[in-house]
Amino acid sequence: MSRFFLRRNPAGISGSLTKFLYPTRFTFSFIKNASTFKRFSLERPGVQGSVVRSKPPARHVFDDLLLQFREQLTIGDVNKVMEAYPLLLQRKLLHPMDTYEIARLLHVEHRTKKSKVSPEALSNHVRDFIDNYKKRRLPPHKRAAISLIGYYKEAGNFDDGLDFWNWLIQQDDNYVSIQAYGAGIELLAAYGRDLEYCEEVYNHALKRFNVDFNDYHLSSGAIVPDRAEHMLSRGISMSLLQGMICAQLLHGDWQGAYLSLDTAFRLHPTQIPPRVYQIFLYERPLNEVYQVFCMACQSGSTVSAKSLTVVLDHLIDAQEIGGDVDLNLDLVRAMLRALQAYIASGNKAEAPHLNCLFRGIMALLPDLIGSPIDNTLYANDVSQSVTKLFEQLQDLFCVLGVLPNLLTFSEMISLGGRLGQVEIVTLALKRMKAAGLTADQHTYSRLVVSGGNLKDASMVQSAWARWNECGPEEGKKSMDKWITLCIACSKAGIESYALEQLQMSKHAPKESSLKRLLDISTPNVIGASKFISSTKSTTHFQYIRDIGEELDTIRDQIAERRFRNLKNISFGHPSIWPWSTRGNEAWQRKLYDELTSDSSAPALAPPNAAEQSTGGHRVSPESSTGYPLDELRYLNWRSINDLLMQAEVFENRVEQAVNKAITQGKPASSPRNVRYLKNSSKQKEHEYVSAQLKAYRKDVGVETARRETEEEWRNRVLTLRRQHLARK
Repeated sequence: MSRFFLRRNPAGISGSLTKFLYPTRFTFSFIKNASTFKRFSLERPGVQGSVVRSKPPARHVFDDLLLQFREQLTIGDVNKVMEAYPLLLQRKLLHPMDTYEIARLLHVEHRTKKSKVSPEALSNHVRDFIDNYKKRRLPPHKRAAISLIGYYKEAGNFDDGLDFWNWLIQQDDNYVSIQAYGAGIELLAAYGRDLEYCEEVYNHALKRFNVDFNDYHLSSGAIVPDRAEHMLSRGISMSLLQGMICAQLLHGDWQGAYLSLDTAFRLHPTQIPPRVYQIFLYERPLNEVYQVFCMACQSGSTVSAKSLTVVLDHLIDAQEIGGDVDLNLDLVRAMLRALQAYIASGNKAEAPHLNCLFRGIMALLPDLIGSPIDNTLYANDVSQSVTKLFEQLQDLFCVLGVLPNLLTFSEMISLGGRLGQVEIVTLALKRMKAAGLTADQHTYSRLVVSGGNLKDASMVQSAWARWNECGPEEGKKSMDKWITLCIACSKAGIESYALEQLQMSKHAPKESSLKRLLDISTPNVIGASKFISSTKSTTHFQYIRDIGEELDTIRDQIAERRFRNLKNISFGHPSIWPWSTRGNEAWQRKLYDELTSDSSAPALAPPNAAEQSTGGHRVSPESSTGYPLDELRYLNWRSINDLLMQAEVFENRVEQAVNKAITQGKPASSPRNVRYLKNSSKQKEHEYVSAQLKAYRKDVGVETARRETEEEWRNRVLTLRRQHLARK
């Protein structure tokens, strides 16, 4: 009598029923060999050593192809994946997870800066994949839509993206999820659909996926059952909330965005998705960016290395080179606090953070290009201070397991030129060689610039020769390269060398551009020197020494593992802006309890056996940073109040600036996006951002000087928290 067995091939795809002529049993050999498995062997009962191989099915060739296909998916080779998948699709061998992995790979490939696939080819791959997906040839997967929508948004292909979105929302739950609605809202907001339409999509998602009253829990006035415990509920999608936050920020609805952020921190104070707070880092001014970043670190959420780099870049952009030293010092200390919070929340520092800190700290020193130093002692102080600080920074990051990279030493080379100290440049080259690093085009360009600032003709010439050995530049980079040479030669007094190189090189611009290059370089020659007094600059070096001591303190804290508990580390209040919630602690606690607790709710259950063993006290869960959840929720609520008040001051200033410009008949330059200024030099960008920060500090100073009663403070908080709801 024959037996039937369900044969499962090693790729995990359901096979057909195979009929055997005699009773047999499976011997499963799940032995990995280069990402493949040995085939199942069949032994005849009672006969040792006899092995009967099953006859392979007709599609056994495609099993190997499927394994190779999935291996290429893991590697991330788009070309080979898209070459193999049509045949597997034809044989109906793909699994829903394969659909998701292909969609995810296409999205990731678009984000890859050095992709081997051209944008046109990638667009064709996506178009072909979408076509098969819509025709239901591909097995559906809910998360595939999220990656596809993300690709369309980031590629700026809104026509095809909206066409796919309109098709998607008409499908069943095998194709679409509540997370896909969050991604769709981001796509619609980036396309330019109004906020009211995005809110309609948001509400539709809440109704379609209504599980455990998620529409209530995601509202800004909701109350969690127990502030000291984790929120356990199905269907609460942070991705949907993230999409709404993005739409609110892009449409300037700062109140709605912060109330939504408050909802996220209230529901899951220790599990905030990175994208939720990252949106604020790019869309809000410096003071708000800094506080949102600190909130993310305080919660113990995963904070990307890029987020810290963005915050440090914001702080550097606000510095005044050679300007307000006290402002620069406040900004440097804010950088150190941001680094402390980032490390203490369990994140890993990287080399770009070292470079940002070094560049920010060195802004405390005056710009000495073309400025004679009045005595040798001062010149030695400059070199020694920079050298010691670099060593302190290097020691700190070595404790963190981070080594300097080429950009680190390039920053040091530029600093030597800016400070007029050839010893710093020489030290940077020696340290770079000791670290086993080889200079690249970027390093040689910094050497050319520093050689011009130092009026060192030999440095300019040797660095230029090495720069050319790295290969020719193309397009705008080529023109920038020659402009750099001409400016450096003009400063070093060797204009003839620049002309000689322009005439000899095969890759030089056309003759019509030669005069333009020389004209560009002429105004950059340093004219009358500005005298720097050593007595007046003593304060700069004292600040550098103070920062060095703080670096040593942070290094010791890390080495002694005192950074495991963020709660025990005192950061103080940043003095970049004179702001704090004006209500005292008693006022804030009283209002917090009133807004976040329900007096009609039943009392908590009596202590269980574990609680009784601890004296009847409840043991509240803590975040990875050492905060009990009830305290963390309160701190987040208070920070949201701060952010709402800061945003109100900022938006009022924006409105005043716009009204003033309209009155004067001039175009309004909105300070909303303070980082990316088009058609402006780096120096002008620094001046612009510094001016905005100073104006903001002045406005906030006037605001905080006003004394408020408890009733006035209470009404203001309630207005900021509920005005958005009233408008809706």
